[in-house]
Amino acid sequence: MKKLTSIFNTLIVLLTISVAGCATPRPVVVFQPRQEKEELSKVAVLPFENVSETLDAGRRITSIFLTKLFNASRVNVIEEGEVERFLRANRIRKTGEIDRQTATKLCESLNIQAIVIGSVGEYTFVNGVNGKVPVVSVSVRIVDKTGDIILAVTHVREGDDSETVFGIGRITSAIKLSDIVIADIVDKIVEFVEFYNASGLPSPGETGEEQEAIEKEEATEPEKEEEGKTEQPPPEKEPVPEEKEPPTPSGELTEADINRLREQAKENALKAWDRIKKKYESEK
Repeated sequence: MKKLTSIFNTLIVLLTISVAGCATPRPVVVFQPRQEKEELSKVAVLPFENVSETLDAGRRITSIFLTKLFNASRVNVIEEGEVERFLRANRIRKTGEIDRQTATKLCESLNIQAIVIGSVGEYTFVNGVNGKVPVVSVSVRIVDKTGDIILAVTHVREGDDSETVFGIGRITSAIKLSDIVIADIVDKIVEFVEFYNASGLPSPGETGEEQEAIEKEEATEPEKEEEGKTEQPPPEKEPVPEEKEPPTPSGELTEADINRLREQAKENALKAWDRIKKKYESEK
């Protein structure tokens, strides 16, 4: 009995160590500070471009993404038919090659604030430690009506990257892994939209020439009021309450850090690609 207890305790320790040492890959996120005064309330999702070797992978990922983004209920999503009609009318076949002018035209035509452009980099199977496992790589960009990329998310997952002892956490279905990858990406998009809409911008009259005119007018008003009055000691200034910053999502990038994190995102993506490529070549 003591021997069985000892073996059981050893297995528990091994399982604990395995789980603690297994870091699940997270999406790589890069985004820009808000420039537009209009909030993100309506977007169009373009069909994801498929650069993988699996036919129909783009359509599968697009369908999953649309469903999850719609269910998130943070932005309104334009119906697919309207997007397809615009693409046909403008003879656009590869959504990944849309330029600034086309992005602006699309936003104005559909009365939206941004478009979502995605691509499927990998949708295949590779040899894992305990057999073949799926690999899914997806990149998503949100482009505003000026043509600027305001958010970029890249995510790569393998079926055994969260596997522990006894095969716990192992995923053998490409569809299930795709669902997890897209869910992680949509979570980051939701965080970004909440932050973007909460950050706000100065209203007209608070910056530029109008603000200077307001400041000059405010500066002359006390002088007019003091004319003909005896001098009095200035009143004590009340403490100015500190302005609270808007809520920020996990992984927020400041302007000072954005270049460094862009390089880090590229490096992480290259490492993930090299790892997948080596596994793929080992099959041959």
